[in-house]
Amino acid sequence: MEDDKEIRYYIDIDARTKKVLRWDRDFRANLSKDAVPGQVRIFLTKGQYSKLVNALK
Repeated sequence: MEDDKEIRYYIDIDARTKKVLRWDRDFRANLSKDAVPGQVRIFLTKGQYSKLVNALK
């Protein structure tokens, strides 16, 4: 699918506590470019994201 190229998979982590805040996917155009203080966003490949979701089922 052409749209798949525009989807980004990510994990948001609290930098202070080192806890995962959320994991999600969204279209690149919808993601905020502004950094959130105290939060780190790590981008994943589609395969890495799928493994995470399957492991947590």
